[in-house]
Amino acid sequence: MTPEEWRLGMEHEAASVQDAQWARETQGVVLLSKRRKLLTDSLASLGAALVLALIWMTGLVLVSRVSWNMDANPFGVWAMVNTVRFDLVFLGLLLTTGLFLGWWGVQPGRVALTLALLPVLLWLIGQSVQVEGVWTEPGTNIASDHTTDFAVYKLNVNTFIFAFDAALISFLSAWAGRTLRRRNRGRRTAVK
Repeated sequence: MTPEEWRLGMEHEAASVQDAQWARETQGVVLLSKRRKLLTDSLASLGAALVLALIWMTGLVLVSRVSWNMDANPFGVWAMVNTVRFDLVFLGLLLTTGLFLGWWGVQPGRVALTLALLPVLLWLIGQSVQVEGVWTEPGTNIASDHTTDFAVYKLNVNTFIFAFDAALISFLSAWAGRTLRRRNRGRRTAVK
């Protein structure tokens, strides 16, 4: 029996029993169980979004820093030529995260809502982290037309499109994860 089935059963039992005190206590336990589930699901989704944002920003900084030395570094050349693959890696991470959270039992809507916050998290990380360029010493002043900060993430129309895409992809992958978990549980029950 899953926790959701237990909660549903207890709600029906509390509604049909004649003992009012027992019904109130049971409804209180069910409500507390729902609140705990909401809290753990929200924390798991927010933690996953934060980890994805940190991975994205770290990858972006590393690729940017290495690309400045692309004459001496083959990875820099590859990163400049294959920018789409960097985005595809992140798409794979987003899909895997949604599948995992869905498998864990987090509702797809909650996953989508939380992972839609990725652009805001990326912007916040970019605002709080200063990464000096490879061509200057820390604290030196260079011309104001270019920046030494590689951890820049701007909020604009494209970031809101990215938020919508992240929400859609994470919703579908979380829904697929929940579906796979239910099918797997059904097969295990049928075999026994």
